[in-house]
Amino acid sequence: PFVAAHALGLLDAINLLVVNEIEHEALLQHLNTNTDALSCDVLVTRGSRGAELISTGSTLTQAAVAVSPVDTTGAGDTFLGSFLGRVDCGDSHVDALNYAAHASAIQVTREGAADAIPTSAEVLAALS
Repeated sequence: PFVAAHALGLLDAINLLVVNEIEHEALLQHLNTNTDALSCDVLVTRGSRGAELISTGSTLTQAAVAVSPVDTTGAGDTFLGSFLGRVDCGDSHVDALNYAAHASAIQVTREGAADAIPTSAEVLAALS
C-alpha cells in the first residue's frame, strides 16, 4: 500500500514519480501543497479517465482509449511499462503516453495480467 510519508524522502532523488489518482491525492494532502511544488515530474494514472504527466509548468493529458474491459488486472503496469519503454526508445512524452494508452486498452480486453499484455506489433497496429 502507498504511504505518503514514506514517499517524501524519495522525492528529491527521483525524476519521475508514478502514482494512481488516489495515491496522488494522498500525497498532496500529506504535503499540504500541489503537484507543482514537487521536485520531480509526476505521472498520474486515472484508469478509464486516462493519465496526466505533470512537469514544472506543463501538464500533458492522455485520454483513455474506449474499450469494453474484460479484466483490468495489470492495466496500470501495462501502461507504465509501455510508457517507460517508449521513452527509453526515444519517443516524445506525447507519443509514449499515446502508445501506453493503446497498450493498456488492448490489455484490459483480455483475461489475465502478464499474459494479456499486447506485443509491440499489436499496439502499433492499433495506432495505425
